[in-house]
Amino acid sequence: MREIVDFYEVNGRIPSAESDNVQEFTLASRLEGIKADPAKVKLLRDYDLYNLLRGETVKEFPLEDMIAYDPLR
Repeated sequence: MREIVDFYEVNGRIPSAESDNVQEFTLASRLEGIKADPAKVKLLRDYDLYNLLRGETVKEFPLEDMIAYDPLR
């Protein structure tokens, strides 16, 4: 899972099974295999920093935007 998270952090996207890059294809296949097995998803959920196992990704917000955000306004 760490390699998949690293790929996401570097590239800003999940690995694609359509890629010509063998390493990216391998990571995409691994991710799909994990997502297809509920036991693996449960086991790895704590390491899934970006919700990649649910198919959703967390949007990144600049620190300044988070500081400036006031939900009571």
